[in-house]
Amino acid sequence: KFWQVHVPILYWLLCYTPKQLIGDFISGITIGVTHIPQGIGFALLAMVPPVFGLYSSFVPVILYTIFGTSRHLSVGTFPVVSLLVGDAVIRISSTYSPCDLNSDDGSGNISVAGSGDISPGVCDLSQCNEYRVSIAITLSMMVGVIMVLMSFLKLGVISLLLSDALISGYTAAAAFSIVVTQMGALFGIEPVSVSGYFTTPRRFILNCTHIVQGSVTVAAIVTSIICFIILITVEITNRFLKKKIKTIPVYIPGQLIVVILVTGISYGAMLNDRYNLQIIDNLGGIQPGKCYKPTLPS
Repeated sequence: KFWQVHVPILYWLLCYTPKQLIGDFISGITIGVTHIPQGIGFALLAMVPPVFGLYSSFVPVILYTIFGTSRHLSVGTFPVVSLLVGDAVIRISSTYSPCDLNSDDGSGNISVAGSGDISPGVCDLSQCNEYRVSIAITLSMMVGVIMVLMSFLKLGVISLLLSDALISGYTAAAAFSIVVTQMGALFGIEPVSVSGYFTTPRRFILNCTHIVQGSVTVAAIVTSIICFIILITVEITNRFLKKKIKTIPVYIPGQLIVVILVTGISYGAMLNDRYNLQIIDNLGGIQPGKCYKPTLPS
């Protein structure tokens, strides 16, 4: 019974049938394609290169297959956790010279030092990313150890003391914070650096000031509008298909369609060169495989 509780795969794998494999395969494809754009976006919230969002969507699934207890849980990046990690990464990395907060707009958008020199408002991209990733990995390791200890001590019952009002308020505030941190990318406005107390309201006011003053990029706004239209249209279509077709699950991956479409438009129209829009390559690109070791910040 101990192994069934703590290593559930030893229990359910013996009862698994080929018929269940078909449904799991369809579900896996559906969730997998949504994790690609979500992983990229939430990695920016965590202030690490976008590719690490994809890593965070892939590795935990393998471990949860062995140790997980829920058949319906989608494991991967999560916006609230990404915000908390990003806050810790920014606060700690601000003491490291290549990571200059003046070059950060709160969404991971950082400029590259032209000749490797560190100057105000400029961030050495490679060194900064290395340091940010090491902070995020160390934090994840520490939280993982604490959660394992809480699991063995059966402290999950503490969550029953949290009221619905608290959870709803926290979720709503997190959603607002996500919108504020992404306003720079949505409107193509100049980076806003805010530190201290009430950073989210102050960043929101500064972003709105830039928008009112007209300090926006038309190409960024047009791209954002196109993405919103596609996502809303696909969401409405999926709800319609879910009501009309009940024999088999039908799902259109709107987020993946947006990523493929906008990537093609960005490449074909050379939006980065013509309008100076940030692309993945500007934010660290696709990092080569590397095994990071958790270390305490010096």
